[in-house]
Amino acid sequence: MTDDQQQPNEFPAPKPLPGSVYIRPGIDDRPDYDKVLSPEDKSAVARLAVHQPRRKVEASVTQAETQVAQMTSEGSPAAAAASVDTAVPDMGSAYVDMRDPVVSADGQRPNPGQVTRLSWGFAVGATMAIVPWAALNLLALPAVIAKVSWQRVSGAVASRAAFSGGGQKLSESLVSRIGAVGDGGVASAWAIDLAVVVVVGVVVSLIAEAVVSALSDRTRVAAGRRTPWIIAGGVVSAVMTLALGLCSNVVGIALLWGLVQVGYVMLTVPMAAAFSERVPDKFRPRIVRARGIGQMVGQALGVWIGVACVVFGGLYTPFATAAAVFLLAGIVPVLVWPKEPSSEEQPHTAMSAHMLMERFRAPRHAVEFWKAFASRSLVSAGVGLTTMFLWFIASALIFRDWF
Repeated sequence: MTDDQQQPNEFPAPKPLPGSVYIRPGIDDRPDYDKVLSPEDKSAVARLAVHQPRRKVEASVTQAETQVAQMTSEGSPAAAAASVDTAVPDMGSAYVDMRDPVVSADGQRPNPGQVTRLSWGFAVGATMAIVPWAALNLLALPAVIAKVSWQRVSGAVASRAAFSGGGQKLSESLVSRIGAVGDGGVASAWAIDLAVVVVVGVVVSLIAEAVVSALSDRTRVAAGRRTPWIIAGGVVSAVMTLALGLCSNVVGIALLWGLVQVGYVMLTVPMAAAFSERVPDKFRPRIVRARGIGQMVGQALGVWIGVACVVFGGLYTPFATAAAVFLLAGIVPVLVWPKEPSSEEQPHTAMSAHMLMERFRAPRHAVEFWKAFASRSLVSAGVGLTTMFLWFIASALIFRDWF
């Protein structure tokens, strides 16, 4: 048997049909420059090249907690008002994958009119949420605690004067004790009372933030999972603020202030979550600036509105005004925004105590996070000390004339 008889017959491969082979322009038909260019051409190209030094990769690229800290600091109201546009690597952004940057995280594609409504809604919401909060924290709450402390100290001094049988006028005794830092002084009593109320508010707010955020994520109603909480937060804040202004003892003030903190968390935490869900990446810098400017304007307005209410309307007027603004803060942004999509079709996830505790666990091996944490803590402590000393001066100079 010959070799030709042992090998099977081999037929040439058929030519491909027209259109069956697609050549990608610029990819498949691109020549191999290492083979096409001559050594002289390669040296000429090398002379035209510009050396770009490699930048050190920031920790925020690989550490999510550092990225969050940087985004929070860069998104402050002061940076927004100054239009500071510092790039922060966001590996979850639509610009680094195939998602559409004009589509929000909830799947909506807002038109230009809706983008404008979102911008105004978040700006107005930030302003209305900060106005009553600034009026309460910086003026109304310390003033009502100072009043309660003054009444307690004045009652104690009056009892001592009545027991001693005279000798020193009651008014002179009160004036001598108003600035005393020792036992029974108004300054000391006010400082201790205010510290207790502030600590209670911070602890309640810390717990409420974790619980409210988890419950809001699991809300399944036709109105969406953020809108009901924002409206309810405005109502709760308004009612508790009205009750807070009527309270005349430190224990009641601390309890009601904690409930105001719960209402404020219900108002602001879902609003922040709505920002991340409803604002597309393309329009986020614009709306961040609008929201930051609204926060700065709200803080300034809150102080001046509180002062005007105390001077022209009495000590309870700031609480009534703050309650009215709280109520509007829970309604107006929802009316300005486009309607939130229904959350009825969202998947159900179980809620457990372990999941809540995870929210309080700090990230491990994150040096940048702890640097940012320490910096924010020191800044907050400095602001608190400044406010405390200012109120010490006010309690010694003007509160005795008010109360």
